[in-house]
Amino acid sequence: MLAWGCASFMNAWVTGPHSLLWHSFLLGLGEAGLYPGLSISWDCGAPGRYRVRMPDADDPVDAFSIVVGSLISQPILMWDGALGLAGLAMAFHTPGPATLALGLAFRFALPKGPQRAMAAA
Repeated sequence: MLAWGCASFMNAWVTGPHSLLWHSFLLGLGEAGLYPGLSISWDCGAPGRYRVRMPDADDPVDAFSIVVGSLISQPILMWDGALGLAGLAMAFHTPGPATLALGLAFRFALPKGPQRAMAAA
């Protein structure tokens, strides 16, 4: 999540096709490990009777994030020129620090392995 937040934050400074390719590659690299990592955390951290339901727990979250994200991103796109950045750059620049903060919070709040997660459950 930290790599994803950094790559998303850096997308605000894309200046051409080469930097777009590099930033997209870094963003994909960060995203590639996020969902499998979340799946393993859910599977290892949930009691046995709930494990079957855990993979479906993110389905409502996806729809909710699309609705809320579109309501939040539309005003951000209108901040064209703020901090000397275009509106689309602001759409990448604004959620980056929040993603980094959540990544750090999860890093220190989640158990450090499957054995500790099972012991805590």
